[in-house]
Parts: sequence; C-alpha cells; structure tokens
Amino acid sequence: MLFLLTGVMFSVVMSCGVQNTKIPDWGVTQFAGDRNLEKISTEINLFNSIKLAETRKAVVKLIDITSDSRKAIEDPALISPDGLHPSYAMYRIWVDHIFPVAFDILSGAQHRD
Repeated sequence: MLFLLTGVMFSVVMSCGVQNTKIPDWGVTQFAGDRNLEKISTEINLFNSIKLAETRKAVVKLIDITSDSRKAIEDPALISPDGLHPSYAMYRIWVDHIFPVAFDILSGAQHRD
C-alpha cells in the first residue's frame, strides 16, 4: 500500500489524481504449473478486494485487469513466451482500460465508470 499512499500524496501535491490497478492472475500461466490454481485465484481475489477497499478510502480509481488476465487460460497469445509475463497483446488490452482513466485524470475531467 506504500505505492498507493505515495500516489495519493503526489496527487495532492500536484492536484491531479491517482489510479491503481488490480493485480493479474498468474495462476492462468504456464508458470503456475502444478500449483493449486484455485488457491492462487482465491488469494488474488482476496488481495484485490482489500486493494479495492483501500483505494475507495483514498478516493482512488481502481482498474480491473484481473478479469482480462484470466482470459489467458483460453488465449495463450496473452502470455509471453516465458510462460509467466503478459504479452504485448495483454498489455494492449490493459492500456485500453487504463488510458481513458489516466487521460481524464490528467486532463482534469471526471472519468465515467
């Protein structure tokens, strides 16, 4: 949460805004291998729910990229050749969610959910 607090402090100083993202689900990657995928997903959901509660307290926009990361289970092109990290295609999807919010924050507009 240090990054969130740093972002909020910077936002106050710069009079702009802050956005944050949920974490992706690495349990859908080859790297997860024989690990307990249900446990990974449950723990990521728990972490993201705590992150949502904290960002709401700080009046910060939280962008969901977790749902998109889970699409990689059906579309391996969303994972890079190393079997763990997002591919360019996945980052492109995330940017499509993040950019409008960042643009609105930086332009002073209110982002519509």
